[in-house]
Amino acid sequence: MNDNDRQTIYLLLIGRVYSILELLIRGAVYCVIAYCIYLSIDALAGGETWVSITLRDVDYGIPWIVAVIATLYGLFERKFRLRKVASMQQHIKQLELHLDNNRTSSNLLPDGQTNPEDKL
Repeated sequence: MNDNDRQTIYLLLIGRVYSILELLIRGAVYCVIAYCIYLSIDALAGGETWVSITLRDVDYGIPWIVAVIATLYGLFERKFRLRKVASMQQHIKQLELHLDNNRTSSNLLPDGQTNPEDKL
């Protein structure tokens, strides 16, 4: 066995250890969440809870205004980003050709979006 084979096996072993650790951590987080839910239900079980919701205290207009403003901001930000990518396209192509003359195109549209022919 040469050094490349040993390094490959070592990297595969490290990858397995990390994936096992990730699985264990994820499982522990789910267990903690389940335990917290259990404690919440246990605290409420058998007791009387009084919930008073008064609709006159809640102004429904503010959340709708915030939602509309956030949506408009997102739409304008997307348009701005697409225009910025399109304006920088020629410069990026020149840089790519400077680095590698044999580089092939990714067939993206000028604004950076996926070519409709490439979509499933």
